[in-house]
Amino acid sequence: MNKIKLIMSGLILCLAVSSNAQMESLSEENNRLFVANQDSDYVSVIDLKTLQLSKKINLDILSASHMTMAWTGKTGQKLLVTMTGRNEVAIVDVEKGIVEAKLPVGRSPEHFAIEKNKDYPEYFAYVANFDDGSISVIDLALNKEIKRINGFYEPHGVTFNADASKAYIANFGAHRIDVIDTAKHEIAKQLSIGDVYQVALKNPSRYLSEIKGIANVTLTSNGRYGYAADGDSNLVAVIDTEKDSIVKTIPVGEDPWRTYHSPDGKWMLVPNNGDETVSVIDAEKHKLRSTFPAGGTITGINFVLGGKKAYALATTESEALLHVYDLQKMKEKGTILIGKGLRLETASTSVDGKTIYVASSVDNSIYSIDAETDKVTKIANVGITPWGTTIQGDMASYCH
Repeated sequence: MNKIKLIMSGLILCLAVSSNAQMESLSEENNRLFVANQDSDYVSVIDLKTLQLSKKINLDILSASHMTMAWTGKTGQKLLVTMTGRNEVAIVDVEKGIVEAKLPVGRSPEHFAIEKNKDYPEYFAYVANFDDGSISVIDLALNKEIKRINGFYEPHGVTFNADASKAYIANFGAHRIDVIDTAKHEIAKQLSIGDVYQVALKNPSRYLSEIKGIANVTLTSNGRYGYAADGDSNLVAVIDTEKDSIVKTIPVGEDPWRTYHSPDGKWMLVPNNGDETVSVIDAEKHKLRSTFPAGGTITGINFVLGGKKAYALATTESEALLHVYDLQKMKEKGTILIGKGLRLETASTSVDGKTIYVASSVDNSIYSIDAETDKVTKIANVGITPWGTTIQGDMASYCH
């Protein structure tokens, strides 16, 4: 599979969520947006009070940085950055603005998640190495890769359960989720979604040449269930995280990308890029509630105002825009044009849920959108090809 082609066509996204690590953030840290730039040799830090570029954290070399995530350790605020083009990860001391360590990992590290548990009280990370089908286990107290787990097919999203005793690995190159025992760092169970034979019969020329599997497992607010969309089968699987079994599959639109959970715990939204719709699933009843119209390739969904409203980032052949959905009245409110000839990548939501910050790669900008008024403010020249964004404390950070 041609990796560069996939990234540019919008088929590969990225995500990661760290629950305990981000909950411990400080208010001052919540006012900083970190931006991974694919074609700059630095991570940009945006001051969200002034909406200005406040710092550049030098990575020393162009590395096609994919995403970044912040956490607070014993010695202060840190960042983990995947340097996809260099097959490395960088660990950054934010206050000093320096790289503490660069660690070699597998080929094409992209997405990851950070957590801590009884075995790793100082945090650890699982980094998905897309091109060689492995997971790198990083001890963030030692700044060291302590194990590499093999046996995956284009591993994409990494999701820890509530106590980080398990990790769910989404395989984009297969219709499969692997469950890892984080005490042993071993695959404990495998879950399959859909019938591969029946999927192939729909369109042999497509489904036998390129697999669109699972991008991510998204947990419900209480962590009891996980939702995973399978691109080829047009299904969303509901996973019982106590038994690690699939208890239901929900038909959605064509070519679903992944699921996004609302902060009030009510809804899972699924962008279907094949038929340009968004499915709304009742996360308590595990039932399809509604289907919204959309348009273009959606690369992310961000909730605001406590889950009353959602923005879907979309890019068409000619423009970049946001679809706006009212989740109280269950209807589309309209669209917000960001610009002609632009491309939206990912976005972060402020900790108070009142603003989103959208990465626009073509014009090297971040766009701030006020959730109450839909007012758009441009932050220009943040770096070349801004891609992944994160705010420490944003519980739904993702990347693509």
